[in-house]
Amino acid sequence: MHKLPNKDSVKTAPTCSCDVDPIACLKTMFVDQTQMGRIEQGQCPARRPVFARAHGVARGRLEIVSNLDTTLQVGLFSTPGKQYPVWVRYACDPYRYPDDLPDYKSTVGIGIKVFDVPGEKILPPDECAPTMDLLLQNIDIFFVDNAKDMCDFTQIGDPWLADHPRTQEILDEMAKVVPSVFETDLWSSMPFHFGKE
Repeated sequence: MHKLPNKDSVKTAPTCSCDVDPIACLKTMFVDQTQMGRIEQGQCPARRPVFARAHGVARGRLEIVSNLDTTLQVGLFSTPGKQYPVWVRYACDPYRYPDDLPDYKSTVGIGIKVFDVPGEKILPPDECAPTMDLLLQNIDIFFVDNAKDMCDFTQIGDPWLADHPRTQEILDEMAKVVPSVFETDLWSSMPFHFGKE
């Protein structure tokens, strides 16, 4: 059974309500409490709240295939043959700390930062940002369905899991042995807006 990590370096007193504004509450918990709490404790750089253990970073390019179907030529993929500079970060989300423990039964993934991406973006305050982030992990589903569930899970922890067996099943599936981050299938479990419709 999945157990939540020991979060010694996190301010744990909730100062927000998941019922009122779960997205703002998640920002409060992950950024204002976790990240700022770690910075205030002198962590430099401050440990990330998720996918904290980096396995490596690579610089490269993302090339849009030249024979891309015209129905798929939207946004990032609008110009076949175009190349974008990228940085890729391989990491895992260990449910145990400290760093000397092996990456046993943890979620692994990559974050791809794509540069020189023209066009308006969806989310504020980055509507004009020239970058795009693609996030992939080694399971094809996210463990909660919405921001409120994520907020409740983060605030309540194991008692919330006891009432949500499907989330527990997904977390147990995520806790699999991954011999190499370079040899595992990766999926996006987040929605992407593709086009104007």
